[in-house]
Amino acid sequence: MAETYSGFVAPKRVDWEALSNKLAEKVTGVGEAVQKERTDLDKIASDNITKMNEIDQSKNQTFGDMVLTFQNDGRNLVNAWNASLKAGQLSPAEYRKKINNLNEYTGILAGSAKTFDARIEEVMKRQKDGTASTFELELLNDFGSLSEMKDAKFNISQDGSIMYSKINPKTGEITGELKDVRALNLPQNIQDNKIVVTDSVKELTKNWNMVDIFKDLGRGGELTTSSVKNHKDYKDMKATVVKSILNSSRSTLGVLADNGGMIPVFYTTDEDYKKKRAEEIAEITEQNRIAGREVKEPTKEQLAEIDFNMVKKTIGPDGTINPELTQAQRTRAEEMVGIEVDGQMETKVSGQARQAYSGGGTKEEQRFDTYESLKNNWELSNTNPVESGKKLSAMTQGRYKIQWKQGVGIEVYGPSQYGSGYDMKNPIATGITKTEQLSPYIYGSTGAAGSDAAISQFNKEREAYQNKVGGGTTSGSTSKYND
Repeated sequence: MAETYSGFVAPKRVDWEALSNKLAEKVTGVGEAVQKERTDLDKIASDNITKMNEIDQSKNQTFGDMVLTFQNDGRNLVNAWNASLKAGQLSPAEYRKKINNLNEYTGILAGSAKTFDARIEEVMKRQKDGTASTFELELLNDFGSLSEMKDAKFNISQDGSIMYSKINPKTGEITGELKDVRALNLPQNIQDNKIVVTDSVKELTKNWNMVDIFKDLGRGGELTTSSVKNHKDYKDMKATVVKSILNSSRSTLGVLADNGGMIPVFYTTDEDYKKKRAEEIAEITEQNRIAGREVKEPTKEQLAEIDFNMVKKTIGPDGTINPELTQAQRTRAEEMVGIEVDGQMETKVSGQARQAYSGGGTKEEQRFDTYESLKNNWELSNTNPVESGKKLSAMTQGRYKIQWKQGVGIEVYGPSQYGSGYDMKNPIATGITKTEQLSPYIYGSTGAAGSDAAISQFNKEREAYQNKVGGGTTSGSTSKYND
């Protein structure tokens, strides 16, 4: 007879067969999931390789060769990552991240390749139409330089991102700056509209009515350029216009580069800066030699202008390419817009007549605002010929570049045939030593079309100035810089 004990509970029987079946099902499920993930990852890799193979190689042979090399390198890298995944050297998450990143970059590169020729044609059309800014042409130069990069390559990093750069053709070593291909296809890196200061100022001041705005000058006061400039509100109004136009580094560069304030030389690195600056110095030295100047090396003024024209390009976190401007460059842009605001204000004052506020009576007088500005900017050459040239250039509304040459007088340069900047090797006028000789380039830009009309307007204003203010000479203002 079996004995029983108080507090004893018999154990339940374990169904080992059922547990084994469940464990087998679980193991099988895990294996199937792993296999499915591997299959999915293999498909992603296969799709990526297909996308690489379908990239348009463009009509340009150099760019096409770069794409071919990329396709080969890309296939090899994807296969290597796939092998590392299966060997347990890469986790599925790491592998997926690399592949997805490469897939995104490949799509961007494919877009660049597909539109390569069309984009260059479009910008050239915009340049011809006068709507492309100087900076847009530089952006095109970045993009179009791919067609000239004989020893260049698209480099795929281990995280799947794609850069391009110059390389040493013998060693394959990267020798140039690495550039992210994403920057090529950003809308803001494709187009940048030209800024015409005259039009921009005109739009912002179109509702300015000098008589209404400044009628409180009364009590015998006179509506003149000087009275307007000294008005308590004018400086604030002018500052608002300047700030509205110079609202970004690109617009500030546009004012300078698209309106005769500078001929930018773009660079990206310190090494690039030294190289570009040396090239500019060499060009000026050669220019001085051709001109027969005794001293071939650049003058202090020429060196200062070279340094002023250097503009660094930077790429922001979002890939946007922008110019990085110095304080001196920003100041000159402010001055250029300010001069244009003053000039258009002078035109408004003239158009609304110089009215004397004295008991309701009015009288019209010949204006001389442009002549007075021309005279003052000309005589500035006695102390600062470089600044004088800048201000005289600005008076042409960017149509001409004016520079003083020691012992020669003024030289005037016209637009470059390439559509950007000025032709600094071939002046259209030289040896100008009198304001009257310069007047066609100034008055021709402010409404008096043709040399005869410009000189006639100049003479009328000069006579009015002499009658009103006194001084001046019949042959125009002088400058000791001519000597």
